[in-house]
Amino acid sequence: MSTSGKHGARHVRVAPVGKGATGREALKGIIGHPDFEIVSLWVSSADKVGHDAGELVGVDSVGVAAVASLEAALESGPDVLSYCANGLGREGDVVAEISTALERGIDVVTISLLGMLYPPAGADALRQPLEAAAKRGGSTLLSTGLDPGFSSDVLTVALLAMSDTV
Repeated sequence: MSTSGKHGARHVRVAPVGKGATGREALKGIIGHPDFEIVSLWVSSADKVGHDAGELVGVDSVGVAAVASLEAALESGPDVLSYCANGLGREGDVVAEISTALERGIDVVTISLLGMLYPPAGADALRQPLEAAAKRGGSTLLSTGLDPGFSSDVLTVALLAMSDTV
């Protein structure tokens, strides 16, 4: 999708975060999309740092080496941070990391803050710092995903597969 407005009519520069099960699929989608340009990949495993982002997910090399810090990822000048790092039990860290990007004017898409799937119902400790950071940076946040994943997607399909009628 070519963008218009904030990013103009050009490729969207994306910096993915995380290469777990979901982050891996998101990264493949970003790499394969003709209107996205991957500019960085922040990983948490030291053994992955320096490796090509494409090769880390089993696709052709993209010429972008994985980095070890948020700061290094943001230095690449992304338009969007695709944040797929594990957020369970580390919500405060996730809010701080995402806020850093938002304050710098970088839009963020995340699956890591389940409590923010519907922001008006989100805890103040999550929502308020994110809102303030987005306002300061003139940026946006989209928190998306399934909560809980198993019972709202996999279990449903399994039960339907055993049904004669619905």
